[in-house]
Amino acid sequence: MISARTAVVLTLLLMATAACGTRPKQTGPPPGGLIFGTLGSHAPAAAAENAAGIRGATLELDWSAYEPARGVFSASYVTTIKERMRAFRAAGQQLTLALGVHYSPDWVRGLPDAVATDQHGARLAGIDMVFSQPVREAVAEYFTRIDADLGVRNFAYIRLTSGGNAEMLYNTAGSYAAFSPAAQNGPGMATGMKRNPLPGWRPGRPGVPPAQVGAWADWYIGALVDVTRWQIARFEAMGFTGVYQAVTPGSGVRPEAYDQAVRSFLPDGLLGIGGAWHRYYAALAGTPRLMVYVSSVADRSGRDDVCQAADRGIAVTDTRAAGWSATRWQSRLADEYGFRKGGENPGYGDGAAKGTYYADTSDRGMLATALRQAVRCEFDVFNFAHDEQLWQGPLSLSAYADLVRAATGGRS
Repeated sequence: MISARTAVVLTLLLMATAACGTRPKQTGPPPGGLIFGTLGSHAPAAAAENAAGIRGATLELDWSAYEPARGVFSASYVTTIKERMRAFRAAGQQLTLALGVHYSPDWVRGLPDAVATDQHGARLAGIDMVFSQPVREAVAEYFTRIDADLGVRNFAYIRLTSGGNAEMLYNTAGSYAAFSPAAQNGPGMATGMKRNPLPGWRPGRPGVPPAQVGAWADWYIGALVDVTRWQIARFEAMGFTGVYQAVTPGSGVRPEAYDQAVRSFLPDGLLGIGGAWHRYYAALAGTPRLMVYVSSVADRSGRDDVCQAADRGIAVTDTRAAGWSATRWQSRLADEYGFRKGGENPGYGDGAAKGTYYADTSDRGMLATALRQAVRCEFDVFNFAHDEQLWQGPLSLSAYADLVRAATGGRS
């Protein structure tokens, strides 16, 4: 929810935008050069932000509001979304579509195998779009309706997540979310997914040859690969011509730690969440128009170091890369497998985005650091999290625009 003060400011901006009578522009594939945008973008601010050089906006959906009952779509919600979309396009902004699948309606959890379960028997929050075919079918119907209402070809980017989480992660605290009947090779398993190589085996238990443990770990990460490809196939069939952003946070499990987890029979930990990005992106190599989208730029990992020209000569398994920042590490993976690059900083109050670091507008603050990483790592797009903080504080639109100009040498 936005504050009353912010609402007044944005309303005045919307009135000014309407008075200008700006002609809508078609949004297609992203143009060359680094696009700066926002998450949680407010339509009334679109013209002011575009004029300031912040030319990207994110249209964020909420599945539960869009389809409160199966096959029943909220006309009022769709009208509101269309109005926001028109405002962004009128301002000339490049549009990113955030699908909001993780905001799932209550009725979805009643579908077969809709709820992920871990090896401890815990039923997890969110829905299981990774393993459950009935859930995927419901999501596919939602995607079809989005295309009918909004037209996916009007977007430059589509954000891809696991469905049960706002990023490409399993919705666990470190356990392994592969113990529903579907994930154990039951009849509800997602069509075309590779079979579980060790049904019945539970991570953390010894007695299984390391090669089989490794195969299971690869299959578990491969399931995230599968749900990524499945979403891409849906949108390709709709004629989407833009770029797919695989939303991947942090450094994840680096190669050496991945191998150690396998040797230890996969104890609960970071691998259970699914973030083994070197395995994930390697399996997606060759996927057209895919972007490694780092959702944790300037998170203070690796001293927030930036990409270097010599990085491409360092193997992704080289221990010299072990201390790199998340942004530098994921950028190296993008270069290795031929993907585009983009990202966003952590949202206000999330992880490193706290206190003076987030609010600092100097060269040492989070925003300047994030922009420096985006430029040096040759991103196509950087989105500031979140638009609200440019109007309500602790930052401002002018601060963002000034730091963009400083980071790009005035080329924005």
